[in-house]
Amino acid sequence: MAKIARLLVMAMASVGVLAMAQSAGGTARLSAYQPVFELVRMVNALAEVDRVQGLAFDKDQAAALLGKLHPLGLQENLEPPQAVTLRKELEALLTPAQSVWVRGWLEQQEKMARMRLAQIRTDTKPSFYMFAVPGYLGMVAELQSGKPFNPFKKGPNATRLNSLIQSLQRR
Repeated sequence: MAKIARLLVMAMASVGVLAMAQSAGGTARLSAYQPVFELVRMVNALAEVDRVQGLAFDKDQAAALLGKLHPLGLQENLEPPQAVTLRKELEALLTPAQSVWVRGWLEQQEKMARMRLAQIRTDTKPSFYMFAVPGYLGMVAELQSGKPFNPFKKGPNATRLNSLIQSLQRR
């Protein structure tokens, strides 16, 4: 029951944010930034795979990942083409076993998000990313402001990225 109440609160909060996004022509901007949201999900998956015994990153992988992840939290703006390139580079650093695990984890997260989305019945069209990307609702408003946008600069994504970087630096 508490879970349903939380979902309803999130849905109600999202109604205002999503209405603003749709009314301001922000739907196109949100769609354009899907690669950035996918990169957020990928970084979250990397943080999770690093905790799995037998799949954690070795010293060489950690060094390569650090080279890609460390600058991510420092830049002011993260553009979709840049996110696409970075995601491909991160995927290329995974072993086959890690890659299979990450794909499975992402699919499971997507399935859970779609189930939560199906539970919500509102007049607005909630986004899949609302449930699949930490801090999504805050990012919608940030995107609409037109200011430089990087989801790894603050909030839960910055915390997750910093935790992953710290973990990799210990190797």
